[in-house]
Amino acid sequence: MAQKKPGAVFGAIIAIFIAFIIIVVTVSECEDDYSTQNADQQFGTMKPEEAKTRLKDMSRTINPITSYVQSVETLAEIKTPNLADTLPDPSLITKHYPLTVNPRDVSSADVVIEVFCSTEKSGENQPDNWFTTVARDFNNNNVRTAEGKRIRVRVRYIDSGTGYLYISSGKYIPDAFSPSNLLWIKMTQASGVPVTMYTESLVGNTAGIVMKDATYDLLKKNFGEVTLQAVIDAVAQGDIAMGYTDPYASSTGLNFLISILSAYAKGNESKMLSDEVVSAFEVFQRGVPYVAFTTIQMRDSVTKGGLLDAFVMEHQTYLRAEVLQNGYKFIPFGIRHDNPLYGVGELSAEKRDALAQLAKYAESRRNLANEFKFNQNAGYESSYVIPSGETLIAAQALWKQKKNVGKKIAAVFVSDVSGSMGGYSIQNLKIALREGAQFIDPKNAIGLVEYSTEVHLKLPIQPFNALQQSRYLAAVKSMTTGGDTAMFDGIIAAMDLLVEYTTENPDFRPVLFVLTDGQTNAGSFQALQDIGAIANTLDIPIYTIAYGEDTNTSLLQQISSINEAASMSANDEAIVNKIGALLNLEM
Repeated sequence: MAQKKPGAVFGAIIAIFIAFIIIVVTVSECEDDYSTQNADQQFGTMKPEEAKTRLKDMSRTINPITSYVQSVETLAEIKTPNLADTLPDPSLITKHYPLTVNPRDVSSADVVIEVFCSTEKSGENQPDNWFTTVARDFNNNNVRTAEGKRIRVRVRYIDSGTGYLYISSGKYIPDAFSPSNLLWIKMTQASGVPVTMYTESLVGNTAGIVMKDATYDLLKKNFGEVTLQAVIDAVAQGDIAMGYTDPYASSTGLNFLISILSAYAKGNESKMLSDEVVSAFEVFQRGVPYVAFTTIQMRDSVTKGGLLDAFVMEHQTYLRAEVLQNGYKFIPFGIRHDNPLYGVGELSAEKRDALAQLAKYAESRRNLANEFKFNQNAGYESSYVIPSGETLIAAQALWKQKKNVGKKIAAVFVSDVSGSMGGYSIQNLKIALREGAQFIDPKNAIGLVEYSTEVHLKLPIQPFNALQQSRYLAAVKSMTTGGDTAMFDGIIAAMDLLVEYTTENPDFRPVLFVLTDGQTNAGSFQALQDIGAIANTLDIPIYTIAYGEDTNTSLLQQISSINEAASMSANDEAIVNKIGALLNLEM
């Protein structure tokens, strides 16, 4: 690929997340034409042997260069993987998690408070900007403290999981935190950060399971009533395919995880992590095809005829998803998502006064939230008592251990090393791949392919034991840039490696991670249809990670749509957190 002009923004790798993130767990209102088609309609299918033969022929035509790295890198001291360590530097937080309310008329005499606010209510535009609207109006009204000082509110658009990570790690402490639900508040308290309640509910919302009408009818026939327990039992018995989101990043995903453990423990917190409950959770998890990085992944799987019969979503998001308003049911579960507002840390008296004034004003604007599809499930009551923060944190760790029970993964990283990746881009990519290694379970198998004008096989797929990890780190360290961008060739060569490995090791599930910063401008230009048909037939999800100004995001989304994978992007400093969040989820 041609060189970019100096100063081009290095965009990104991977969104849970958590911080997709994370990656934000919402339904997109703007979709490309292909998004209404499933993979069978768009790419077609082949017989498995035909797909393997076609793939082998294409790989021979490409003739990838085998240049396996034989050197090793010394492994760092083993430590417990921690997503908080991968967060972008606090000085750059606004670049990645912007202030959607940031008054420009602040003076030294004002009382300024900053609120970490979950994304379904702190966006720029309706229907995600209820709190943004309230905070702007609050500032425009020049509300004052009891001492007569003017209050100025700043609102930061940040998903609940990432907000929790910043606060609990002490990397960045706002004045207030308004996550989607109280689970994050309990975990914040357990991390040693003091919090003070200003309101338990800014606006009303619930989490729920969205399912096809046919799935609903099946559960009603088999269980008499469609409840969370019925869903859990149906998944465990293999009757339905259920998906949920990353509990490290998603409020709904975390709520679902705790709901399952609470149901198995019959509401007894002391038994939620017992051997009996853990064993039952393992059975349940074996029936879950995958835990998704985003709600969009799951929604598309259901609406395009993919693997899933049901998935989780917030009620407000469900109501504004037009595609779900016919042919689907919404079943609320777990605790309510009532968007509490808590002060964080030891606040001054004037900041405490300011937060109290903000909470009071927000209450007066609660009816406005109806226009934003909040407050629509007012009669639903939480189904379990929230466990301690310590139990919640332990439940996340349990999920990380057990999420892939019985499901080993073989993955290949397909990395763009074209000329435009020189300088900071390749440096940040190396950091992200190196730091992301800590989230890969040793029982999974990893390979590495590089592409520019040519394709180089850098690391054969092998279980990620100490030797393979040391070779992986050496391969990442040796990356150099130059040449054009033959992305399709890189994908084909990597798929061929995966098919060879999983044919010999059928207990491994194949996954591709494609990392690119630009347009495809070399190699196979007509390969997309074949890639789609082969990946669809052989069930190979292809996660695409875009970084750069000129990336063809529509193409990458199309590739990732084949098998319920995700396409995502992030800015340069967020790259480590993004890849860490995705690997924490998948590997």
